[in-house]
Amino acid sequence: MKKRYLKYIINHEEKIFQKKFASIFTQAGFLISKFLCKQGKQFYNLVRLYPYCIGSCIRILPATELIKHLRRCHKNIFYEIKQNEKIFPEECVIEIDTLPKNYDCSFLISMGLFFINIKIHKNNELTGIIKLVENIPIEQFQCRLAFENRDYQVKLIPCLHRRWKESFSLHTNRDEMLHLTKGKLFKCTLIISQI
Repeated sequence: MKKRYLKYIINHEEKIFQKKFASIFTQAGFLISKFLCKQGKQFYNLVRLYPYCIGSCIRILPATELIKHLRRCHKNIFYEIKQNEKIFPEECVIEIDTLPKNYDCSFLISMGLFFINIKIHKNNELTGIIKLVENIPIEQFQCRLAFENRDYQVKLIPCLHRRWKESFSLHTNRDEMLHLTKGKLFKCTLIISQI
């Protein structure tokens, strides 16, 4: 009787520990994908979770699942580009007939998966964010927005949080925007380079 009761207590405490462990790592952005037993030892397989960082989609998935989700549900703003260069240029053209205007897209290139959001606000200010999915140090990359008459360095942000608002990669005021737009078009080239 005592052995069964002791075994019950040990099993119960182990389940409580597993729930607490799972809760801590889920809050920290990890997924406990499997509970493994090897030679009587217990192991947890932890997988980093990344939020989908464009629009109103609220998915938080491992990188490989996030790419599958993009292919399936966001084909219109997801681009897979085969290239082995250390420089990736992408031309952005935004019609600004009505404001505010968003330009959202995601790119899977040899350097990784990137989320890009450029927003032109009603007051003609521009904000932009570029986020990198993957566990790669962001210091390995340089990003800039190139215009005909000016270039802006853009800070790359790791894609660990859902919120876009924690800090902008780029912010220009209304006066600067007057020099960057031509009529009702906003044109720029996003250049991501690996150092």
